[in-house]
Amino acid sequence: MSRKLPPQHYYLIGALFAGLYMVVDQLVDVIAKKSLGASPLVVTVLTMLPPTSLLCSVFIVRIVEAFPRQRLILRSIAFIGRFSFVIFIFYINVPLYLLIFSLSYITFTLFNPMLNAFLSTAFSSSQRSRYVGQGMAITAAVAVVFSRIAGYVLDTRPDLKGVILAIGGVGGFLLIFITSAPFNDVAVPPGVKGNRSVIAPLVAILKADPVFLRFEAYFFIYGAGFMIILPSIPKYLVQTLGLDYSMISAAKVLIPQVLIIFFAPLVGRLHGRNSPQKFSGMAFLVLSAFPLLLGSAAFFGPRLALVFLFASYALYGFGMLGVNFAWAISTIELARHGTPQQYQAIHLSLTGIRGLIVPPLGYLLLVTIPMTWIFVLSFGLFLCAGLLMLRENRAAPTVRP
Repeated sequence: MSRKLPPQHYYLIGALFAGLYMVVDQLVDVIAKKSLGASPLVVTVLTMLPPTSLLCSVFIVRIVEAFPRQRLILRSIAFIGRFSFVIFIFYINVPLYLLIFSLSYITFTLFNPMLNAFLSTAFSSSQRSRYVGQGMAITAAVAVVFSRIAGYVLDTRPDLKGVILAIGGVGGFLLIFITSAPFNDVAVPPGVKGNRSVIAPLVAILKADPVFLRFEAYFFIYGAGFMIILPSIPKYLVQTLGLDYSMISAAKVLIPQVLIIFFAPLVGRLHGRNSPQKFSGMAFLVLSAFPLLLGSAAFFGPRLALVFLFASYALYGFGMLGVNFAWAISTIELARHGTPQQYQAIHLSLTGIRGLIVPPLGYLLLVTIPMTWIFVLSFGLFLCAGLLMLRENRAAPTVRP
């Protein structure tokens, strides 16, 4: 592929293949539970893999800022972490499943700060919101189609689950390979070059930037609300509601991605007109309805339960659309005392810390109390995070760069 294409073209072409990987990523816990017979503890470990792999971010940022062959390293790791899904066509068991997905999430840990640095330098603030919105819509369109195919295949030919996983993994590799084409070496900022400490500069940023510290604290509360129910959801969907793959993929992938197709441009404009705090707060409040509606589905008959299920994931998709914008762009806009990639490294690392703490707590709650109360707790955490973000916006609104 020619390197002469505008950078946004690589980003949007990569978004096509992101849709393939997204479907597999959304079904990773359900496939483990329904097709591999994984225990609740194994499912909990799976839910911990994405966030805990992000703990590497404080070390990965050193590569992002200083290593001269960034694209080569990124593509090599992507080949190992994503293309390796092809193995599932020939052999699959729970330990191998955990290993391959661990490598995949570590790949994301390297890719995300580099993508963040690229977005911060290649586009203006308004362009970032527009192109990220377009990329999400493209990804969603592919995910809608592939989710229906995946659901049908997994229900009718469960022996082909390895093929579905392989398609998703290769798509994840092509996403990184294509998107990284215009990545430039990131300039080493003053004070970083020659500084052997990895963690100290990031801690210094949190001390020097109380606005960002509070933003991360409230994002941590939102993340706790999100992660606390992750160990419960596969058991709830498969055993409590008795759903097949077609229904699960429709709820978890199809409905949220259809919403993204239609609303990503609108949400992108809203993001461009509001501070990171206000925008994130609104997204968290929308998400607070998700656990309430999802948990309520078990109290009704099959038809009404599906209504609550699909309504819950519709609100989930809309709320997570906002969170994804905040995830991708907010650290760029909040960066005042360091580079955007340093701020993103802090954001990802705190997500990793959250992943070490909250899913195990969710598992303990799952085996000790009724699932209903876990959904109620999730609602309370989402609500708290949203209200705190909105209060922060009134107290210290962020001026966009």
